[in-house]
Amino acid sequence: MLSPGQALLRPLRDLESRNLHWISPSSLLEEAAVLMIYRRARHLPVGSGGVASYMISIRDVARAMLGHDASWRALRVSDVAATPPVSLEAGSTVSDAVKLMARRYLGSVLVTSNGTVEGIVTERDLVRLAADITTHRRIYDAMTVDPKVADLSTTARGALSIMISGSFRHLPVASGGSIVGITSMRDIVSRIAEGRMGLEDPLRSAVTYDPLTIDPSASSEEAARLMSSRDVGSLLVLDAGRLVGILTERDLVLRVLAKLVS
Repeated sequence: MLSPGQALLRPLRDLESRNLHWISPSSLLEEAAVLMIYRRARHLPVGSGGVASYMISIRDVARAMLGHDASWRALRVSDVAATPPVSLEAGSTVSDAVKLMARRYLGSVLVTSNGTVEGIVTERDLVRLAADITTHRRIYDAMTVDPKVADLSTTARGALSIMISGSFRHLPVASGGSIVGITSMRDIVSRIAEGRMGLEDPLRSAVTYDPLTIDPSASSEEAARLMSSRDVGSLLVLDAGRLVGILTERDLVLRVLAKLVS
């Protein structure tokens, strides 16, 4: 295990992913969706030659699906990509990235060297780091309390609308008053993009049943280790079998790591 100082003062180069996938502004939005799905990326830089003009996210694709229905497939990346890239030099520290992502409410930051993009640091990268940091913080201090819940009969459109309006990506799902699973923006977008679900279809086929759960008294590093080892972006928080919260990658960044550098 690492002390917070040891972990957060590391250079970004130690943490960044250089397996970065780019998309052209003239590409179809459908191509961007498929690339994000199969490369398990939530953000893509838009541009070429190591210079990013914009960023596009899975949330942008979801908004386009809601706003354009079936015609979203005819859109170009340039039609929806409007978020300017945010970057840090590779010599910056992990602490710099955490502060910037928390202040700007970002899910990722590009890493540059002499003005050229060389990699990306995401919330998932930071959660992997958090798994090795002793913080003495408990889940109940970091989780989102009383999260929104969808029903199995909720439509894909309804679930995406809930997540977009609430600025979150994961949604517990209930049936008959009991929590039976969880869905995510990626789950729904991927099924729509692949033609396996329509916006008016119920959520059933986009739900992960028997999702991973954690006790509110568990430590943040336990949660980060579980999320990293199982490659998930959220955990349902249950107290005596009752849903009391949800813990996401963003929660760990904003309410654990950001507290260490504030």
